[in-house]
Amino acid sequence: MIMLRTALLTSLMILAAASTTVDLSTDLEVANTNNPGADLLSEVLESFPEIRTGLVLEHGRIVAEYVRDDVDPNKPWDAWSVTKSWMSLIIGKMAESNLLSLDETLFEIWPDESIWTNVTGINVDFRKNVTIESLLTMSSGLINDDDNEGNVVDGGDAGGRNLAHALSFPPEIGKKGEFVYLGVLNILSYVVKERSGLSPREYAAQTIFPSLGMNDADVEWWQNEDGMETAFHGLFLTSRQMAKFGQLYLQEGMSGPDERLISAEWVSNSSYPQVDLVIEGAPGSYGYLFWSVDGSWIEKPNTGGFYCALGVGGQDICIHPELDRVAIQQREWKQDLGGNLFVASVAFDRDVNFNAIPDTSMSPSQQVVLTFEPSPSPFHSPTIFTPEVVASQAPSTVTSASGIQSTSLTLTVAYFASAWAFFQ
Repeated sequence: MIMLRTALLTSLMILAAASTTVDLSTDLEVANTNNPGADLLSEVLESFPEIRTGLVLEHGRIVAEYVRDDVDPNKPWDAWSVTKSWMSLIIGKMAESNLLSLDETLFEIWPDESIWTNVTGINVDFRKNVTIESLLTMSSGLINDDDNEGNVVDGGDAGGRNLAHALSFPPEIGKKGEFVYLGVLNILSYVVKERSGLSPREYAAQTIFPSLGMNDADVEWWQNEDGMETAFHGLFLTSRQMAKFGQLYLQEGMSGPDERLISAEWVSNSSYPQVDLVIEGAPGSYGYLFWSVDGSWIEKPNTGGFYCALGVGGQDICIHPELDRVAIQQREWKQDLGGNLFVASVAFDRDVNFNAIPDTSMSPSQQVVLTFEPSPSPFHSPTIFTPEVVASQAPSTVTSASGIQSTSLTLTVAYFASAWAFFQ
């Protein structure tokens, strides 16, 4: 009996360590959303009428989804500064394709002096020496005055109406290497165009969107007066498109079981704290256009650390590698700068369980077959009910119709009240 229990627990530990990689070019699979975590999420979000949608992925499947009654979940919503993290992916893809280097300066991107003759603002030479990496980490030394942001809507001039204006923006400079958040800035869009010959949207349409099952025709992305997509805001997304982006990073750059979109190293560098923050109330630290968040910032230290693409007013893509979860939030922006991380505060709470509620209508002696999905986290090992469990087959690698590849163990479960003592 002891040997059987040991063997079973060993098998469950193997399952808990297995990884899950889903094919992001196909629709996300919806798991059984009849679970305590989904119920709690709906209860929390219903108390905040400005929340439009909330979604949680666990092991690559939708385990909770909230949509406000008047919201069409298939209609893209303005993601605001979540756009920055998509731009980070584009820059990473270009760097890995040898189209640019992160240590290149803006003058190395545009060595033609005639371009710089039209650049205004303080200390043009300082601007010439700004590196691509420093723009990704918000440590370039460029300082943004909110009063100088300009018109941030489609066709506006915020962040630069053309190349010369973008290189002149913002008008102030500070200390290189010190974190200063820039809400808008279009320099990276022009870097993409200069080195690839394509605008950010065109480049993404060729190299990124197909792997995420996105059609370019369905994408809305604001442009400036020059017809260039804005680099730091203006991308419109559905909650499920946002979820796929988060899952891509959770899968360390794999867009499918056999397809890598971006390297694991880039994902790690993007999420790793690259600079120290000096902003009071800022949520942690900053990577490559990603926020590295400390759970204490949402007054839930037990969530541990995670990282996010955050947009003003409550637009979130948050990734928790340890829990193998992604949290998505869309929220009405009512000129307030808060409202982020409501979904993440539920989804990343270690005490919240997204395992499906078992069917209690079975007779106690009825036999059923269950497939336990793997979990990379010991906090979410497969649920053990009150059965005597006998393994009916050895662990095997399987791929579901939706493209989920995982190691699973099919168990025959017979319910006997006396057997529960076996697991104590």
